[in-house]
Amino acid sequence: MQVTKSSSATALWGTWILLLTTFVMAALYFAQRFEESIKAGRRALAFTPKNNTARKFLAISLAQLGRGGEARAEIAELIKHQPDASLALFRQQGFRHEWMRELHVEGLRKAGLREE
Repeated sequence: MQVTKSSSATALWGTWILLLTTFVMAALYFAQRFEESIKAGRRALAFTPKNNTARKFLAISLAQLGRGGEARAEIAELIKHQPDASLALFRQQGFRHEWMRELHVEGLRKAGLREE
């Protein structure tokens, strides 16, 4: 397949859409607007099914709303693509505020992600 300016532009545009959607999901999650985060997550995964960041925010948003079965199913899918995913791994991520880390890890725990 020959890469053209058109296909490069399309790929770049797709990357920007992916990043924007992921940032929106994270913002909605940390604003505790979980239903809206779920909708954004489903849209992101429809566009890029292997987007583990979107899948993670979808799972933790579902978990925060008490939808444990759905959350665990998303975590199981996440682990297929990221076998090392664990609470310990995600605790290491940088967050601007400690409350953000706590909300993030709480959601992951509720969603059933393993400790190590």
